[in-house]
Amino acid sequence: EPANQAEYSLISDSTISVIFTYLIIDNNVTTTTLEQGPYVELKGEDTVYVEISESYRDKGAIAYDSLGERIKNVWTEGSANYWEVGTYTITYLSYSSYDNSYAKEAIRTIIVVDTTAPEITLNGASVFNVELGTSYSDWGAWSTDNSGDAATMTTTGLDEVNVNIAGTYYVTYTAIDQSGNESTAIRTIHVK
Repeated sequence: EPANQAEYSLISDSTISVIFTYLIIDNNVTTTTLEQGPYVELKGEDTVYVEISESYRDKGAIAYDSLGERIKNVWTEGSANYWEVGTYTITYLSYSSYDNSYAKEAIRTIIVVDTTAPEITLNGASVFNVELGTSYSDWGAWSTDNSGDAATMTTTGLDEVNVNIAGTYYVTYTAIDQSGNESTAIRTIHVK
């Protein structure tokens, strides 16, 4: 209660906020619940790692008003490109008619990664038998990557194949994708 006119003038145009604390006692269990405003709660993890080009099904979120009643409408802002490595955020929003205000948002971080090496396919057989003194032409190889982008292919050992000297030779194909994942495939050539 104001003591005088000056104190009354200070509070006459102000807003007073009151927080209620409830003490519930039931079967010797005591719980204190502090009322809070409306909020959105994520279903599942708040940070999710997804391999590039793989499908991801979001678990969504649930919104509640300050009475703890579920709010039906939840919508999202933001998106993730599952064909590009990067970090993306999805924001879940809702509005509480009971509270006449927007709910406190929830945010999920989606990190798209590329940890899968390219696949190499040899053209022709993985083992060739070459007659001594004849010729050898390598058939090469090709690669595919889960990112959809072309991998860098290199070939080593081809210049060491000598059809005039009997022996076993190896040609190695190496593919490296844009994320640095590497795979190799080997062709064996028997000169005899």
